[in-house]
Amino acid sequence: MPMKSAALRRRRTSSILALIALTILGAAAAGWSLFWYAAARQTDAVVTAWIAREATLGRVWSCPQRHIGGYPLDIEMSCASLQFRGKIVGGDFTGSLHGFRASSSVLRPERLTAQLESPFTGKTPDGKLDLALQWAKLDLTIEGPPDALTRFSLEGDQMLLKGSMIGVGALNSGAKTVQVSITPRPDGEAALNFDIAMNGVAIPSMSDVLGLDAPLDAILAGTVTKVDSSTAGTLFEDMERWREKGGRLDVRTALLTSGSAKLDARGSLDLDEAHRPRGKLDTAFEGLNPVLGRLGVDPRVLTASSLLTNFLGHAQGKQQAEAARLPLRIADGWLLIGPIRTPVRLPSLY
Repeated sequence: MPMKSAALRRRRTSSILALIALTILGAAAAGWSLFWYAAARQTDAVVTAWIAREATLGRVWSCPQRHIGGYPLDIEMSCASLQFRGKIVGGDFTGSLHGFRASSSVLRPERLTAQLESPFTGKTPDGKLDLALQWAKLDLTIEGPPDALTRFSLEGDQMLLKGSMIGVGALNSGAKTVQVSITPRPDGEAALNFDIAMNGVAIPSMSDVLGLDAPLDAILAGTVTKVDSSTAGTLFEDMERWREKGGRLDVRTALLTSGSAKLDARGSLDLDEAHRPRGKLDTAFEGLNPVLGRLGVDPRVLTASSLLTNFLGHAQGKQQAEAARLPLRIADGWLLIGPIRTPVRLPSLY
């Protein structure tokens, strides 16, 4: 009897322990499910907030048949197609994206990474703008809701833009890779820091005009001040509001390379009363004689000016001696390189 009692007690103890373990696991699973559900609602709220913010600015995005899944570790949101309706360059514009899928981590539900499915097509009813954008890969990352954005980034491979635009003509350009990062400046001022890197950019119309014989690689970084996205308006209305507020584009780095041609610049630009770019960039350039010739500028004059500038500035070093260093200015619409006003005159942007 004692042996049977001991065995019975052991079985009862084992059953109790198993029940306790199952209860703990069940509670943990229920707790994690509630935690995932709360995180999924937060992710959905971030997406909804961005869609609502865009709508207040006249850009309406719709994600029909939105689906949320990814349990238990991730949060995934998708819709069969993403529709857009709004004003672009002054005209009504409608477009659609083939597919949209966004995901976030349960631990960071406010950080969305979206995979956009090619292509994006859009046009205006009057035919002034008709475009198609294709890519092999295009990922978008948004960290935070509209009122607390900490970072926006985009990475694309094998980008190709085709179409037409009244006043511009045929649109035909492409890039092997594109990387864009935008972050609000941490000092609280209405300003955005940007970093852009593009490789293998091909724009045939620009290459023909400038005489570039190789795709363009570009690194651009700087700050846009006086950013105001609180009012709905077209692109040109936004630009005018930015100009009136004294907005400025501070270029920290602008490095453009095409084959042996190279331009390195930094400085500041804004818009004048006639809506034309103006400002000054300190530049260094190499291998741009063909481009300068196309612009009607005698490279020998610029070389002499650069040597004088370097001499007066006590420039030293082989690299400084080889690169022409001159200020590039835009005033009253005219492009000036060093002391020479080129025949190039920039039109009003709007």
